[in-house]
Amino acid sequence: MRHFYIILSMCFFALVANAQKLQDFENITNPRGEFFVDNANFAPVSLADNPLKYGINTSNKVAAVQVFTTAANSGIIKISFATDQPILQYPKNPTGADALYYDVLRFKYYSAGKLNKTIEFEPNGTATSPKTLVAPGSYYNEEWAYVIIPLINKTYNNFQIRVNRNADGSGSATGTAAGDLVYVDDFEMYNSVDGPITAIKLPKIETDFSCVNLSGKNFCLKASLDKKSEVRVDLISIDGRSQTISTQQAVGNIEVPFSVNQQGIYCVRMTIDNTYSKTIKILAK
Repeated sequence: MRHFYIILSMCFFALVANAQKLQDFENITNPRGEFFVDNANFAPVSLADNPLKYGINTSNKVAAVQVFTTAANSGIIKISFATDQPILQYPKNPTGADALYYDVLRFKYYSAGKLNKTIEFEPNGTATSPKTLVAPGSYYNEEWAYVIIPLINKTYNNFQIRVNRNADGSGSATGTAAGDLVYVDDFEMYNSVDGPITAIKLPKIETDFSCVNLSGKNFCLKASLDKKSEVRVDLISIDGRSQTISTQQAVGNIEVPFSVNQQGIYCVRMTIDNTYSKTIKILAK
């Protein structure tokens, strides 16, 4: 019997090791102070009843972020793994290898009657250049939607997130009034190859791509698409700065030539119909 439980435990670990639930707000009293950093300069956050039990989110409790019109706030929330209180334990690579494993941060997002918002990710509390801006995926009919943020570092000191940004990240979303709320729920990290732990998963991206080094700092991305799709290609430097190098509608074989300014390691990410494909590394000599 003991042997059976050991095997069962190992199977359970293998099932969930690819994903780590950070918070679902079902067993918490004060989101800011128990999960989010308690900072008077950040947005007020409170526990709330789910305002829309529908679609991808039928849970009972969520976090309500009170957003403001000033660019200095824009609904700032922060998850700390290092110095700010409370400090969360950063998920360790379950393979034991000293390498990037949890490469996606995902949470659910709802803002009734307020469309055209973006979410800004400020890794380790600092804005990237250009800004890392993410739009809620499949954001139709004012429903709960996923926010999907790629992670390129092995670990982070914190995740600072602004949930109420305008299109270019220069300030709060247009039309925001003091007292408006944005709702967030179900924060999780996972390995993009294995997928999330939640019941509703991301669509599987089968399209593969490669990057050929033409010479020195010149490269060419090559891919093949089975159907006509919206394709975006991003170049990410090792310090987290992201630059979109191509956006297009495409089908069949595509090639995207590009170059980098400096030597070093970069990541190239392709997004197809608002869903991330894999991220690959390149070396510019």
